[in-house]
Amino acid sequence: GFKGNLILEKPFPDGFHAFLKESGADGLFVGHHHNNAFCVSDDGIRYVFGLKTGTYDFHLPGKLGSTLITLNGTEKGNFTVENIYTKFPE
Repeated sequence: GFKGNLILEKPFPDGFHAFLKESGADGLFVGHHHNNAFCVSDDGIRYVFGLKTGTYDFHLPGKLGSTLITLNGTEKGNFTVENIYTKFPE
């Protein structure tokens, strides 16, 4: 992945991470931002920020495609995340 400008210093409200932990979540998958596509782990939860898919507005050259999330069974945390870059004419 890659990190450009972060959108917010604190992207979630107070207590949100604790709520995810209490609910048994092991991953949170969010949309995209034109300068960012990355996966970070915090206390057993992976936060996945997807790759931008299209050329319809601002985008970083060479940073378009999709984010593939593959579930590898039913055990907690058993998934992989892969950015698949697509070649578009610039």
